[in-house]
Parts: sequence; C-alpha cells; structure tokens
Amino acid sequence: MGIYNSYYKQPSLFARIVMVMLLLSPILECYGWGKYDFSFIIMSLLAVCHLMIHGVKYSRVPQTLFLYFGWWYLSHILSSSSAVEFLPLGIIRIIITYIMFIDLFDLDYFISKYKKIAGFVITYFYLQELGRVIDIHIPSVFPFLPIAVMEDGQEYIRLTMEWSRSCSLFKEPAVFVQYLLPLLALELFNNKKRNWKLISILCITLLCSRTGNGLVGLLALFICYVFSIIIRQKGIKLVSSLLFGSLFSCLLLTVYFKTDVGKEMNERISTMGVEDTVDRGYAGSTFMRLYQGFFIFSEYSDLYKIIGNDHDAYIQSRAYNSHVISALYGKNDMVTYFNAFQNVLIYTGYIGLLLMFLFFRYLWKGNTLSGKSLIFTLIVLSMVASVYFTNTMALYLLPAIALKNKCLFNNM
Repeated sequence: MGIYNSYYKQPSLFARIVMVMLLLSPILECYGWGKYDFSFIIMSLLAVCHLMIHGVKYSRVPQTLFLYFGWWYLSHILSSSSAVEFLPLGIIRIIITYIMFIDLFDLDYFISKYKKIAGFVITYFYLQELGRVIDIHIPSVFPFLPIAVMEDGQEYIRLTMEWSRSCSLFKEPAVFVQYLLPLLALELFNNKKRNWKLISILCITLLCSRTGNGLVGLLALFICYVFSIIIRQKGIKLVSSLLFGSLFSCLLLTVYFKTDVGKEMNERISTMGVEDTVDRGYAGSTFMRLYQGFFIFSEYSDLYKIIGNDHDAYIQSRAYNSHVISALYGKNDMVTYFNAFQNVLIYTGYIGLLLMFLFFRYLWKGNTLSGKSLIFTLIVLSMVASVYFTNTMALYLLPAIALKNKCLFNNM
C-alpha cells in the first residue's frame, strides 16, 4: 500500500477517502467553528484512525522532511514559557496528517479525482463571473453552514458580496488559484500526451482570477515549460520554438494588460512597495504577504533568530517593536499572516531554514520534470502566499514526493 499502489493494485477505500478529503479540504476549511474548521476536524479524525490502525509509518517520508518536523516540534518546546505548551496539538496534527498522506498517496487516483473536482470549481467560478455581469450575487460560502473564516460569519458573507473578484467555493481568490496550479503542472509535464483543452482552461481561469498568486504561478510554470523545451529540442527547432514562444507570450501579455482584468492587475503590481503601504497608512494584503514577516523576524532576539519561536504572544510582542508594524496597525490588532518562507524563518529560525533547504534539495535531485515543476512553483509561491504546511501545500508536495519515489523505485 502507499505511493506505489499504482503499480500493483487500486488504493484501499480508506486511502481513497483520505485523498478525496485532501482535495476537498481547501473548500471545507471555510466552515466550522474558529480554528476547528471542518477540514481540521475531518482530517484530524482520519489521522487518528490511521494512527490507531496502522501506527506511525514514516519509511516513505523523506528523512529531511521528518527532520524538519522534529526540529519544529523541538523549537516550539525550547521557546515555550510553560509546561502546558509542551504539547502543541496543531504541530502534532500536521505531522501525523502529512505522514498519513504520504503513506496512503496514490498518484493516478489522486489526479483522476483532482480533475473532476477542479472541473466543478472552475465551472462554479465562471457562474459567479456571469452573475457579476447580470448583477446576481452567487455566494462562495453557504450561509446555512457555520463560517470559520471570521468570528462574525454574516460579516464575512457581506464582505464577499462586495468583492470585485470571484473565488469559486474557496475562502479567497488566492486559495482558488493555489488549488489549480498543481493540476496545471501535472497536465503540462506528467504525461507525454498533453490535454491542451484542459491546460487552456486552467491558464485562462488563472488569468481571469485577477490574483498575484495566479500570475506568479503561471510565470513559474512558464519558466519550467521553457526549460522543458530547451532540454528536449536542439538546433534550429529549439531556436524557432523559443522565438515563436516569446513572440506569442509578448502578444498575449500585451492583449491581457489592455483588458479591464489586466489593468486591475497592473494597478496592484504598481503598488507593491513598502513605501506605498506606509503612505496609505494601513496594511493591505500585499504588505502582509510580502513584507510583514521580515519586519517581525528582524526584531527577534539573536537566539530566536537561530532556533525560531512560533508562539503568538512572542510574535505579537516583536511585531510592535517594529516602527513600520506599529505605524500600520492599531494597538493589538495585527494580523499574524506570513508567506510560507517567512513562516519557516519565524517558526523554526535559521536552523529550520537549513533543514527545509535540505528537504527541497533532496526532493529536487533525481526527480522528474513534473516533480521539479511542482517544487519550483511551490518555492515561488512560498515567497508570496501563506501556504505553510496547509492542505493546499500538500497538493504540491505529495505528487512531488510520489514522483521522486517513483524514480527511486524504477532505479532499484
């Protein structure tokens, strides 16, 4: 059972349930009660069931990832101020769940269900876009369920009605595009015979999402695609392919940035600097995604810069030591939102950053082009998106680990 199921037999019923719930988790995390959203509850129960039935199996987990998890847990204990904090349920749950994912993951089954669910959420996205045209609001969250995104669920629903961008069934547009990018990577590089219809739909949808995550992810995959052309083709064929691709891309971008969607994206890109945020006098989503974590980490003590500190109280205290943070937020209303790279630094320090580098180095070396495209896209997104060991991040890591292990299996 596990990663190599595709070569022997179909995954078990429990494994199929786990993979479907993994694919549904970014949608389910919209609902629940505060931190205890439906995704957290369901995946925690499945993890406990797996632990009770099979125990902890980590032979298929890359050792460098296990080392990072171990250091994260140790770092949390070293920076704890009381014995009550020695049992971080959030960290333990993430570790067990990821181990369960890797142990039960089947790439073929995963992709087959991924396409079906992606097709549904993309259709719903365009229904929302059509609703905007005819002035009918089609909700992204359902008010008859408890909303976990904000304390006041009705207030969140009201805010979504004022948004200028659709996000399908997800809590925000960024999560929607983060969800679609791994499927695009797999369609581009995992099969010799590409499904260009699906690839085109995914690319158009990502552009229509009007998100920075969408553009950054597309750029990352475009670089991977250019690299694939370079390693596959030679001579005149290579030159002509690169020339045609460059001209077509320039034409496409020129047309895109002249549309209303493109103009909106251009305005957002032009106000990405810290100075623009300070001039406005408040912290927008761009500042939180790109810069906030670095200002906070710079206020960490020398010890905690080395080992990290993931405790909210310490993070808040360091935040208000920063002149920039204190100028942008009112007293004690800072949102602890960081991109994944900043999460690694803040939670686990320079030691954690080194271990994470070793993990990605292991995962990259000897992987397929498809696996490398997933890794590269995840690394790029980690600079702008809060995907730190979320279920969304698992959509990138698990196929990449499966493809890496497939290469090791074929070389045995």
